[in-house]
Amino acid sequence: RSGTAFALGVLQHLTGLALNVLVFAIVCTKFQHPQSQLVFGDRACIVKRRGVPYLLIRLGNKRCNLIYHPDAKLSLLTPVSTPEGESYVRNEHLEVSMPGVITGIYSIAHRIDDNSPLKPVLDDWEKNSARKNITVTFVGRDGVFHDDLHCIKRYSLSDDVVVDHRFVDATTFDEKTGKPKIDFDKISQVVPLSKPRRSREFAATRAARLAKLHASLDKEPPMEKPGLYLVYGALRRNEENPDQPLEMTCSFSAFASMCLRQAGVPHETILADTHHKPQWYEKRWFKELPESKSATFPAIIRVSDDGTSEFVGDSAAVVDAALGRAAAQA
Repeated sequence: RSGTAFALGVLQHLTGLALNVLVFAIVCTKFQHPQSQLVFGDRACIVKRRGVPYLLIRLGNKRCNLIYHPDAKLSLLTPVSTPEGESYVRNEHLEVSMPGVITGIYSIAHRIDDNSPLKPVLDDWEKNSARKNITVTFVGRDGVFHDDLHCIKRYSLSDDVVVDHRFVDATTFDEKTGKPKIDFDKISQVVPLSKPRRSREFAATRAARLAKLHASLDKEPPMEKPGLYLVYGALRRNEENPDQPLEMTCSFSAFASMCLRQAGVPHETILADTHHKPQWYEKRWFKELPESKSATFPAIIRVSDDGTSEFVGDSAAVVDAALGRAAAQA
């Protein structure tokens, strides 16, 4: 009897351990499974890029983590009836190209050329878009949980796709930190395309305005107040368009700006075009750093009370100067 009781006790303990391990594995698997926060825009649009039409579909990743090996498949679905009385849905592949990794918001683009199934539809959109749909499926590898993510969306050509429109910019950059911010509420917002301006007169006028802008930027900006000025590397989204403002893009300048803020050093920021470096900036750079091969960003200019100024170039020297200024103020 004692042997039977001992065997039953051992069996009970082994069964309990097995159940504990099984429950623990189920709980861990449940909580470690990635919760997909992939969203498609409610609308798609057809834009023109240098005269070539493209179908754009927006995909958003609200977790903003990296998704590796993204794969998107687009299909044009068309109801067809044969003379023999058969009805079916014809599935035509729309070719797209995907990068190796995505995050935030990404626009899936299909080029509508002569080989695209959408080309005859676009030629007479009002007539040919009826009863046609586009399906898009997405699969990617989650960079945190190392598991697959997937989602699917269907668009009606006549109701959900707008022609000659573009998506509203959903990404902005913080003026202080230079970090990007994404507004997912704008993922479906579209605006009409601006009319293309290709006349020679306009091109000549824009070139003249751009040359005038560069000439004005070549002059050193006024720095009348004593203090510290950070020269921040920046770019225009279209460097050939003088109407677009400069935006903070230099990561080294962003790091120097962060060091100045963390050290509590008051300063003002001067944006400088990194593709068209101002002549005054290069002149001061090579005066202080004659052995340099090229002028880079950032730099700081310290203006004294008597109006004289000191130029400090190279990002490492800029950070050292900022920390030294903070230590002097302390």
